[in-house]
Amino acid sequence: MAHIQKKGWFFLIRVKDGINGIKNGLDLPATDCFDTDICLKLTRKQTNEAKELLKDKNHYRFISATQPFDYLPLKNKNK
Repeated sequence: MAHIQKKGWFFLIRVKDGINGIKNGLDLPATDCFDTDICLKLTRKQTNEAKELLKDKNHYRFISATQPFDYLPLKNKNK
């Protein structure tokens, strides 16, 4: 998705009902059909400040170091 955004393309994601997957990790409306824009900020940080922000599931998401994701470096280049 990050590659698509970088190119300026628009996209739609459809998710299956169920307890596993992306749908379960977001706070979505309890209706059968809806459209909603979600803007996620991703981080690898585990500071107290970051942990507080991560409570907002629809705007912040933690990406572990074991998950490959080329848009987030494994370590801060300044350290």
